[in-house]
This record gives sequence, C-alpha cells and structure tokens, in this order.
Amino acid sequence: MCWRRGEIRGTLLPTALRRYAPLEEAVGYGIRLFVKHENHQPTQAFKARNALAALTSLSEEERKRG
Repeated sequence: MCWRRGEIRGTLLPTALRRYAPLEEAVGYGIRLFVKHENHQPTQAFKARNALAALTSLSEEERKRG
C-alpha cells in the first residue's frame, strides 16, 4: 500500500516516540529503543493511520462503489 502522507498529515497528530531506560537495560548492548505510541491517536490504535492510507489510495471509481 502506498502511503499518502500529504493527505494523512493534518488529519492525525504526529505519533509520540519515547525511550524507556528499563526497557533499554533489559535489551542491553547499548541499544537505544524508541516506542511509538499510536495509542495516543483518537482511536487509541495504529488502525486510524492505516485506514486513512487505504481510503486515500482508492481510485475515483472505487470511491463511487463505496
């Protein structure tokens, strides 16, 4: 699926990225981890972004068919 960032941007807020020291310590090896909090979206899931990407990629005919 192709991402249509221009059409999605402005509809949803950017997703927060956070680091958690205990998680990084558990993984070890000096690896830095970032957790992307899609649960901060209005639907509390990544599904909103994916649904918008799918809907904005429909052709005009596909949109007419619903």
